[in-house]
Amino acid sequence: MTRNVLQVPALAGDAFYLLLHDKNSGKAHLAPRITHLSLGAAMLGELYFLGLIGVQPRRGQEGVVVLPERYPVMPDVVQHVALEEIGSETQPPSIWMRLLGPLLLEPVAGRLERTGWIEALKTLRVELPAGLTLTRPRRWRPCSPMAAETTALHLDGLLRRELSFQEDELLLAGLAYACGLHRHVFPFGTRAHAERIAQEAGGLPLALVGLVRELHVSVNRIVSTSRH
Repeated sequence: MTRNVLQVPALAGDAFYLLLHDKNSGKAHLAPRITHLSLGAAMLGELYFLGLIGVQPRRGQEGVVVLPERYPVMPDVVQHVALEEIGSETQPPSIWMRLLGPLLLEPVAGRLERTGWIEALKTLRVELPAGLTLTRPRRWRPCSPMAAETTALHLDGLLRRELSFQEDELLLAGLAYACGLHRHVFPFGTRAHAERIAQEAGGLPLALVGLVRELHVSVNRIVSTSRH
């Protein structure tokens, strides 16, 4: 069957940022900690696809993220920030997704802003006595709700029409299910759809399989903790 490919961001971090945020308001669908974790995982996937990182296996333990001797492509500003952080110490993907998420949220938004996907909203700034200033975190909203929704529409169309996923698309779908975002990305998804994604995501490179698994485990841990 012919693939009807909608225009979606080329980089996994950009595409997943749009999935994580409302197409109209730009507000995150998920709780902040889960949003950060999920974006961190997507950025690790982006770096992996570009050959900018690898995962070195460890017997009986989660592998650790490693850098290549030479970068096969020139990292952009967002990727460079991530690589500088990763190069500072040796950690597994589960740790890096937690650390990179909050660090890269605004840089990824800035990258999408520069390419015309989203626009910055006016930031609240109130001057208080004693030289103090009250501000809130920067926030963006899509320039076009339809454009912001194309990534979700594309993935949902592949799933419902039973078309094949490319590896980068399958990673996005797997991460969406792993963090609970599938309710927004696949609003009419069935149990059979979830099982298909789980099965096919299991055929991704081992580093990406582990990435999806660790995100799922980390999110479940956060949800379990918040209930007590």
